[in-house]
Amino acid sequence: MYELLDRMQRFTRGNDVVNYRDALTFHVVGILFVEDIHEHPYRIERMLLHLYHAGILGAQRALVLGHFSEFTLTGYDNGYDFGAMLDWIRSHLPIPVITGLPFGHIRDKVTLPVGARGHLVSGGGRVRLDVEGYPTLAGPGA
Repeated sequence: MYELLDRMQRFTRGNDVVNYRDALTFHVVGILFVEDIHEHPYRIERMLLHLYHAGILGAQRALVLGHFSEFTLTGYDNGYDFGAMLDWIRSHLPIPVITGLPFGHIRDKVTLPVGARGHLVSGGGRVRLDVEGYPTLAGPGA
């Protein structure tokens, strides 16, 4: 089980809370999840490469990319879209890069408890994320 880490809010480890800016000197082993809004693919790539060269991505067990929305490609992007960026990132990072988890700036999304213990399993084209140690509400029929 690894901690779930959220680049957009904070890195957590036990009772320690570290701002993203301070994370360059604080390496937490975990599952890092990232989502953003209004960011072009080249800017997402730049942010991920910054985390990689700072040693933060190398300390993770997986990178989970959520919903990236509300950007419009222009002629300056030269056709470099999210798929091209994703292919390039996957070919250069030493960790699995998982996509399709519905979180971020979208209507229907999962809740990812920052700092909770999680286990990510993938195979056969499917990915499952099990999280433990946080309160849940029983769903219909439970």
